[in-house]
Amino acid sequence: MATLEFLNSEIIGFHRMSFQLFKINFIKVEEQRQFFITKTPKERYLDLRKNNKQIISRVPQHQIASFIGISAEHLSRIRKEIRDAI
Repeated sequence: MATLEFLNSEIIGFHRMSFQLFKINFIKVEEQRQFFITKTPKERYLDLRKNNKQIISRVPQHQIASFIGISAEHLSRIRKEIRDAI
């Protein structure tokens, strides 16, 4: 921690870079927060499926459900609803 404080206080370029990384991380967190607020669970699942096809086939369903903020049972209902609509 002392090294990080030294770098921030003594090296201007490092301070600028660390501030840029902070801003990028803050923006990503804010976008994710907005995504969870504005999208329904079904929309979150469809977006994940659209943008990350490899994850859907490799990751257990209970982990996908947790990632999008719903129960595994709710995800199962959403998946059934999508299959029935096709």
